[in-house]
Amino acid sequence: MPKQEAPALRSCPVCGDGLLRLYRCGRCDAVVAMCDECELIWSDAAKVVRRGKTKSNAAFPACPACEAKRVKWFRLSLEEIREAGLESLLPSPPSD
Repeated sequence: MPKQEAPALRSCPVCGDGLLRLYRCGRCDAVVAMCDECELIWSDAAKVVRRGKTKSNAAFPACPACEAKRVKWFRLSLEEIREAGLESLLPSPPSD
Protein backbone atom coordinates (compact mmCIF):
# COMPACT_ATOMS: atom_id res chain seq x y z
CA MET A 1 0.00 0.00 0.00
CA PRO A 2 1.52 3.39 -0.95
CA LYS A 3 2.18 5.79 1.86
CA GLN A 4 -0.44 8.54 2.05
CA GLU A 5 0.78 12.12 1.65
CA ALA A 6 0.75 14.14 4.86
CA PRO A 7 -2.28 16.44 4.96
CA ALA A 8 -1.85 20.18 4.52
CA LEU A 9 -3.22 22.75 6.95
CA ARG A 10 -3.67 25.46 4.31
CA SER A 11 -1.75 27.35 1.64
CA CYS A 12 1.22 29.40 2.78
CA PRO A 13 0.21 32.93 3.83
CA VAL A 14 3.60 34.30 2.72
CA CYS A 15 4.55 32.74 -0.62
CA GLY A 16 1.07 31.54 -1.62
CA ASP A 17 2.64 28.69 -3.61
CA GLY A 18 3.39 26.16 -0.89
CA LEU A 19 1.31 24.21 1.59
CA LEU A 20 1.68 24.32 5.35
CA ARG A 21 2.23 20.89 6.85
CA LEU A 22 3.04 19.79 10.39
CA TYR A 23 6.60 18.75 11.22
CA ARG A 24 8.33 17.53 14.37
CA CYS A 25 11.80 18.73 15.36
CA GLY A 26 14.28 15.87 15.58
CA ARG A 27 15.99 17.49 18.57
CA CYS A 28 13.26 18.76 20.88
CA ASP A 29 10.11 17.10 19.41
CA ALA A 30 8.34 20.48 19.00
CA VAL A 31 5.59 20.41 16.40
CA VAL A 32 5.52 23.32 13.96
CA ALA A 33 3.85 24.32 10.71
CA MET A 34 6.26 24.58 7.78
CA CYS A 35 5.71 25.67 4.20
CA ASP A 36 6.84 22.98 1.76
CA GLU A 37 7.79 25.67 -0.79
CA CYS A 38 9.43 28.69 0.95
CA GLU A 39 10.35 26.69 4.09
CA LEU A 40 9.20 29.31 6.60
CA ILE A 41 8.29 27.90 10.02
CA TRP A 42 5.55 28.85 12.49
CA SER A 43 5.78 27.62 16.07
CA ASP A 44 2.04 28.17 16.66
CA ALA A 45 0.29 26.16 13.97
CA ALA A 46 -3.16 27.00 15.32
CA LYS A 47 -2.47 30.73 15.08
CA VAL A 48 -1.32 30.61 11.46
CA VAL A 49 -4.33 28.47 10.52
CA ARG A 50 -6.78 30.88 12.22
CA ARG A 51 -5.23 34.25 11.36
CA GLY A 52 -3.51 33.67 8.07
CA LYS A 53 -0.98 36.47 7.60
CA THR A 54 1.12 35.80 10.68
CA LYS A 55 4.85 36.46 10.85
CA SER A 56 6.90 33.27 10.79
CA ASN A 57 9.19 32.36 13.69
CA ALA A 58 12.06 30.82 11.73
CA ALA A 59 13.20 29.47 8.40
CA PHE A 60 14.37 25.96 7.55
CA PRO A 61 16.38 24.35 9.08
CA ALA A 62 16.30 26.33 12.37
CA CYS A 63 13.90 25.28 15.13
CA PRO A 64 12.06 28.17 16.80
CA ALA A 65 11.44 26.08 19.94
CA CYS A 66 14.92 24.81 20.86
CA GLU A 67 16.79 27.36 18.66
CA ALA A 68 18.93 24.64 17.10
CA LYS A 69 20.41 25.85 13.83
CA ARG A 70 20.61 22.44 12.13
CA VAL A 71 17.60 20.22 12.64
CA LYS A 72 16.32 17.07 10.99
CA TRP A 73 12.58 17.59 10.49
CA PHE A 74 10.00 14.80 10.32
CA ARG A 75 6.70 15.41 8.52
CA LEU A 76 3.74 14.20 10.56
CA SER A 77 1.42 11.65 8.99
CA LEU A 78 -2.34 11.86 9.46
CA GLU A 79 -2.07 9.19 12.15
CA GLU A 80 0.62 11.15 14.02
CA ILE A 81 -1.47 14.33 13.76
CA ARG A 82 -4.41 12.47 15.29
CA GLU A 83 -2.22 11.00 18.05
CA ALA A 84 -0.93 14.50 18.90
CA GLY A 85 -4.51 15.81 19.17
CA LEU A 86 -3.98 18.28 16.31
CA GLU A 87 -6.60 16.96 13.90
CA SER A 88 -8.76 20.06 14.54
CA LEU A 89 -6.15 22.13 12.64
CA LEU A 90 -6.84 20.25 9.41
CA PRO A 91 -9.41 21.62 6.97
CA SER A 92 -12.77 19.88 6.94
CA PRO A 93 -13.17 17.40 4.09
CA PRO A 94 -15.53 18.60 1.37
CA SER A 95 -19.09 17.41 1.80
CA ASP A 96 -20.90 15.66 -1.03
